[in-house]
Amino acid sequence: MGRGKDMASASGEVPHGVSLLRMIAKSSLALAACFLSIMLAAGFAATLPEEFFYKPGEAQPAKKTGTASKPASKPAAGAARKTSSGRFSKDAEGVITDSRTGLQWFVGPDHDMTWVQANSWAQGLSAGGGGWRLPTLAELQGLYGSGEYTIPGKKYILRIDPIFAISACCPWSGDLKEPMSAGYMLFNGGGTAWGNRNNISADSRVIAVRNRR
Repeated sequence: MGRGKDMASASGEVPHGVSLLRMIAKSSLALAACFLSIMLAAGFAATLPEEFFYKPGEAQPAKKTGTASKPASKPAAGAARKTSSGRFSKDAEGVITDSRTGLQWFVGPDHDMTWVQANSWAQGLSAGGGGWRLPTLAELQGLYGSGEYTIPGKKYILRIDPIFAISACCPWSGDLKEPMSAGYMLFNGGGTAWGNRNNISADSRVIAVRNRR
C-alpha cells in the first residue's frame, strides 16, 4: 500500500479524493456567483452596505458626514401670489396716486352693486377733499396689467396692482350707452362689457377717480 501511494506521487497524478474536492469547490463558487447575479438583478444590491462591493485591501472613500440639504419646496398649487409695478402709492386716507398718469384713485365698498349705486357713492365721496367721479373705460384700462394677485375663493387672477385690493373683477365706469347701459372693466381678462345701470351685476365693484391734487 505504501509503495502504491509513493508511485502515484512520483508520477504527478492527483489522487482521486483531492480531484473530487476541487470539483466541489469550483461548483460552489459558480453557484455563489450565479446567486449573487440574480440578487443584484432583483435590486438586492440597494440594501447592501458600500463596503460589500470593495475588494479586500482596496482603499475606501471617506464616509460623508452631516445632513444633506433638502431641495427647495415648490409653492403649492393655487397659492396666493402678488406682483406690483411700484407705480402707485397710498396715503393715510386711502387715496392711491398713480405716478405715471397723475390720477388719484379711491376704492369703494366691497360688495356687488348697481351702476346707480356706484355713481352715487363716487359723487358723494369726500375723502381727500372730494372731487371724485366714476372713471372712463379708458382710464380703467390704463390700470390693467399694472400688477396681479389672486383672491381666495375666486378662480381667476386680477391683473391690477394689489394696492387696489378689490375683491372682484369688474368695477363700473362712467361711460354710458343708451338706453340704460353702462360700461365696466374686466380685470380678470382685460376686456370691457356693458350692463344695465339698474341691475346688480355679479362681481361688480366701484373705484372712484380724480385728477391729482
